[in-house]
Amino acid sequence: MSWDNEVKSQIILKSPDGNKFEALWQKDTRTTEKHLGIFEIPKFTGNIVQDMGLKSTVYPLTIFFDGMYHHFYASKFDRACREVGQWEVVHPVLGSLILQLVSWEENIDAIEENITEFKTQWIEPANQERLISPEEFASSILSKAQTLIEDSAAILSQLRADAYAVVNATINIINSVGGAMNSIVQELTATKALLYESYQTAKAALNSALANYGIGSEPDDIATASTEMATIPTQTSTSFADRFSYYERLTNNLSEFAPIITSDENYNTVIGLEFGMTLSLVAVAQITATSVFRSRSEVISAIEKITKILNDTINAVEEVQEIFGDLRIDQQYYSNTKTYTTIIEVFTLCLQYLTSQFYNLKVEKRIKLKKARSPIEITVTEYGSLGLNDINYDLFLESNELTGNEILLLPAGKEVIVYV
Repeated sequence: MSWDNEVKSQIILKSPDGNKFEALWQKDTRTTEKHLGIFEIPKFTGNIVQDMGLKSTVYPLTIFFDGMYHHFYASKFDRACREVGQWEVVHPVLGSLILQLVSWEENIDAIEENITEFKTQWIEPANQERLISPEEFASSILSKAQTLIEDSAAILSQLRADAYAVVNATINIINSVGGAMNSIVQELTATKALLYESYQTAKAALNSALANYGIGSEPDDIATASTEMATIPTQTSTSFADRFSYYERLTNNLSEFAPIITSDENYNTVIGLEFGMTLSLVAVAQITATSVFRSRSEVISAIEKITKILNDTINAVEEVQEIFGDLRIDQQYYSNTKTYTTIIEVFTLCLQYLTSQFYNLKVEKRIKLKKARSPIEITVTEYGSLGLNDINYDLFLESNELTGNEILLLPAGKEVIVYV
């Protein structure tokens, strides 16, 4: 089909309330801008620029109503412009568009009797065209977490390896990170034989990589082994609270390794620290995507916890950046230069995932027993039945962590949780 056949002389506009208009159109210019993160660094010439995608396209459309009744259509169009919502626009060149009206200007001309001109401004909103299921969010989190793993490995490319002192600093900080993992998150794998074996294999690989690390060495093997040590324990269960608590402790432990003075050795120390803390964030994202939430209160708690650990991690390395701020530009440390955008993207997905879960879950109800009652009786009373294959009964036992004689009878005064 030729250009002449594709291009129309009229533009069609349908208002939010369904009022339809056909008007003449000749030409206009649409504008699209990049969404850029521009960072100013003290004592540094120029700006650091991150490309964060596109802003919405802006459409200035000049349209004309002509003919004997142009003033009638112009008046009706002016009223429609006051409606709330988005318009459907069939553009003479670009085809169907969904646009938000920003402003309009009517040129009232008593001399030109057969035409009314409107100058309008529109913006193309970034509509979410369909609802995204929790499963799709979870998949996106895991995919983006994999990207963050690759970005984390790039952190170590900033290590200096031109002298024994800085090489030893790298070995020391990675050993400290690995030691923190061994003392904290390794415990998660203790009851899972296959995961425990995989973790021990990764630990041996890290020790081997550090033993072979020297002047001029590449840190690829260190990155791979450390990543496996950080992420293997996330596979131990589907409980958010249990798994998260370990990585919260790990992050707090790692923050204690932050240097307080500047040196070439401490530059490598903070690079290793940022690497370890970023791996902890990777694990938190994976935990979020693979957790089973039973109530809205659990989701709210998860939102608060991942927001806090994200902010604490970013703040921890930014504080070290300030210590290096007075050095020459080539000696300074800049935090999260390899990972910041991806970190924000993956945690945005985590928050969207948790929000999507919230409205599908039940509210937690707490009951203080006035007399001794059996868990079976409480389950039937509150849930209506024990459930298929005793699923409601099992939920009651698990959510209240009942063991021993409590499975048979709960004393008066005990507080229990059910979901309604």
